Amino acid sequence: MGAKMYDFKKYKYWFNFACNIGLISFICICVCKLISYAYIWRFRSCGGFTPVGFGRVCGWNAISIGTLSIGARYRIEALYNINGEKYNPTLNIGTGVSFGNDLHIGCVNSIFIGNGVLGGSGITIMDHDHGSYQQSSGHPSSPTIPPALRKLSHSTIVIEENVYIGEKVTILQGVRIGAGSIIGAGSVVTKSIPKNTIAVGVPAKSIKNFKHNKWVAIEQF
Repeated sequence: MGAKMYDFKKYKYWFNFACNIGLISFICICVCKLISYAYIWRFRSCGGFTPVGFGRVCGWNAISIGTLSIGARYRIEALYNINGEKYNPTLNIGTGVSFGNDLHIGCVNSIFIGNGVLGGSGITIMDHDHGSYQQSSGHPSSPTIPPALRKLSHSTIVIEENVYIGEKVTILQGVRIGAGSIIGAGSVVTKSIPKNTIAVGVPAKSIKNFKHNKWVAIEQF
């Protein structure tokens, strides 16, 4: 029996399609590289900024970066003026920091992200809210005022070194996440998390601590 012959012509379309996709990907990577080099000098300080897709940065002079690797569709915003109110934002990102796609950082006060922080996709980090809803503030926002026009409330966020942030996590104003902690996917962090702790849920609650070289469940959870 003779050797089976393949008709490569019928695969020509798919071969060309694959080549074109590869070429487009290569071009996108090159463009993103060029953009990253163009961006570096615009930051307050930057050791390295490596996006793998397109996004938006504003408030360059308020942003300091050690080295940051980031996915596509990012929004990194240090905002000086909202509805006529002036702010003095400071956004500091350490070295060896990495996030996936769809990162949104909004800063009007102060956000610090330590060295070695790893984050998944769809993460939101916001040091402010449209309005104030705590009685302790003394001036809670009225529901009769449109949310977009309410005076911002804001407070510092600190994410210490080697924190791992899961997919689609939201981190709100006034919290500190201790070094080495893990925030489970989909969590909303509204209160501070101790170091070396696993926290999950809405709102995020601590469920494990790292003690004696192992993760130990927190009994009161």
